[in-house]
Amino acid sequence: MRFLSTSIMASTTKLSLSSLPLSKAQFLIPANLNADSAGGKTPSAFINEVLANTPSVQRRSRLMNSDVHFSFVSPFPYSFPYDIRPPEEGSGEALEAERDKASYIEKWLSAREARHPANSDAPLQKMFSQDEKRNSQPRVLLSVSQSCVNDCLPNLDIESQEGKEDLIDILSGKALLTNAEFAPYSLRYSGHQFGTWAGQLGDGRAVSVRASVFVYYTETLLKLLFSCDTWSNPLKQY
Repeated sequence: MRFLSTSIMASTTKLSLSSLPLSKAQFLIPANLNADSAGGKTPSAFINEVLANTPSVQRRSRLMNSDVHFSFVSPFPYSFPYDIRPPEEGSGEALEAERDKASYIEKWLSAREARHPANSDAPLQKMFSQDEKRNSQPRVLLSVSQSCVNDCLPNLDIESQEGKEDLIDILSGKALLTNAEFAPYSLRYSGHQFGTWAGQLGDGRAVSVRASVFVYYTETLLKLLFSCDTWSNPLKQY
């Protein structure tokens, strides 16, 4: 996840991960860098077009244009290789699948994507799949870093049953969070691997599933960029 400080939150009310305030647009990567057009240029296009019609674009290796910085991507908690079974022989669906295997695979993936909204007035819309297998998978919250929560997200609710369930839903990939400004994404980066320059690599953090304000109390208010494995300009005067 990526958290950026924009202001100190005066309230001490505990909020679920879904209900935490979203970072301001000027701090959101999807609003400031170039998205992969095949994966949707905007969060809305990603949810309503890519996940509905061409979800495989985010499930396979491919080269991107040189000006692309990131791609929207949704968590997909299914074992790979996917168990895509053909339709019952002799059915109309089977004939259609035989004629166009690629379209059948897209439909199979789309039917399992978390692209159906739940009723909510939270800053981000919580999206679920309609696939019962995905929704019924057992999920357990093994541990939470209390010091990380205290330092970075003191308003995050990890104590109540509702707060825990929300955290599990999002971090396990059962649900994803989105609105007009944000959807889960992965960054593109370059580097050396095994002594050779690799021009396009995947995101070492996998998927950024949430962005929120970052709260930090000191004598001087500092603006910090926090990433789970990278610090960039860690101390910047607010």
